[in-house]
Amino acid sequence: MDLRRSISILLLLSGLLVPVRAQTPYFVHHKVLKSLRGYQSQVVYQDRQGFIWIGTSEGLVRYDGIDYTRFTEKSGMAGTSVTAICQDSTGRFWIGHENGRITNLEHGKFSRFMPEEGLGKIPVTDIVVDGDGWVWFSTLGEGVYYYEQNRLYNLNTDDGLADNYAYSIALKGKDICVGTDYGISIYAKADGSFRHISMKDGIPDNIVKKVCFDRSGNLWAGTDEAGIFYLDPAGRMTRYYNWKFGSINDFVFDKNDLWIS
Repeated sequence: MDLRRSISILLLLSGLLVPVRAQTPYFVHHKVLKSLRGYQSQVVYQDRQGFIWIGTSEGLVRYDGIDYTRFTEKSGMAGTSVTAICQDSTGRFWIGHENGRITNLEHGKFSRFMPEEGLGKIPVTDIVVDGDGWVWFSTLGEGVYYYEQNRLYNLNTDDGLADNYAYSIALKGKDICVGTDYGISIYAKADGSFRHISMKDGIPDNIVKKVCFDRSGNLWAGTDEAGIFYLDPAGRMTRYYNWKFGSINDFVFDKNDLWIS
């Protein structure tokens, strides 16, 4: 989410999944770094305990419902600007940075993720952990990486990824779905193959900045210029919602509502 200088509750787009309710959304505005100006809030994540974590250009912020606690490189992180946050099944946090580095947070202590293969120097855009414990992260220029059995692997256009500028990752079983600058790439762990969905297949925009599966197995995608759409489990574009409020950076489902930034 690209929200400048402060955090707001996401813009509610009602009526996409159910008829519009006669209610006015209530917005709470949070200024997370009161002593700083000009910072960007880049990602928001809620952990399994209910804490809200906000990745900003000036550090990682934890909100406990009352107080904000800020962490930076002085706290032991591998970078100050935070662009991705994920928590795995063990409770360990994976925190991606604009400088290409990744920080782990476990038992209250920060440590730098330092695989033998090394890491790049370009922004990490998303991090997810699949059911096998593999850690996947996307980048702006080097495609997608995954970390498995203490080894780091890269998937890029040479391996079949549609584009090396990757924004978002979504998981469905053994399939890894990636939103890129040239449509959607779906990687099958079973055989290492890629399949792609682009404007040639009928989607409204090739620049896909957010991908997410709903509970019915539909693949939702937010685009740079053409709003939001979803594909049914067979890959057919089932519905398309035009969007006139700029690039879609993120969205989440909340029961019958779709919240979009």
